[in-house]
Amino acid sequence: MSDMTIRDVRTILVRVPWTDAPHFGKTRVTAPRDILVVEIETASGIVGLGYLHLLSPSLRTIATCLDEAIVPLLKGRDATAIEAIWRDLWQATYSAGRMGVAVMAISAVDIALWDAVGKRANLPLHRLWGHFRSTIPAYGSGCWRGLGGDGMIEKASVTSRRATRRSRCRSPMSTTATPTSPMSGGCARRWGRASRS
Repeated sequence: MSDMTIRDVRTILVRVPWTDAPHFGKTRVTAPRDILVVEIETASGIVGLGYLHLLSPSLRTIATCLDEAIVPLLKGRDATAIEAIWRDLWQATYSAGRMGVAVMAISAVDIALWDAVGKRANLPLHRLWGHFRSTIPAYGSGCWRGLGGDGMIEKASVTSRRATRRSRCRSPMSTTATPTSPMSGGCARRWGRASRS
């Protein structure tokens, strides 16, 4: 068996431009995407990767939380003890609050640990967790509210042409919306092949 003792933890901040920038309200996002990557390396050389992508400028703060409060608690631990590590990190970051920065930092670690365990088993996680079917339905996303009704329908149409049968439309609530209005979630109904989730 591979030695799953955590030898190193690296935090990397990556900046990636949008290929199709989303809208929030009437504002199109122009800043590149910031992604935080956590690499957990075991003594046997297995590297698990965890990712965070926020739509807010907090990743450097989360990286600092990882470096100061979390990484020192990980080195030397067994990477397969995912639930115990999660519990210990949850308790250790109690004073940092139960929402926000600390929880997001723990989430990136949790993802990286599961990735490492899946690599060790040479199995995708759905198999490791006991899957019961060989395929799963997928849906497209990106029908941002700020696109407006027609823009959301067009985005869902593009998603469908990419061989995805379902799209998630994020429609705001409106007191004046009708059942077919994009403001009521009618995007999926007006454009027949998209489904609301």
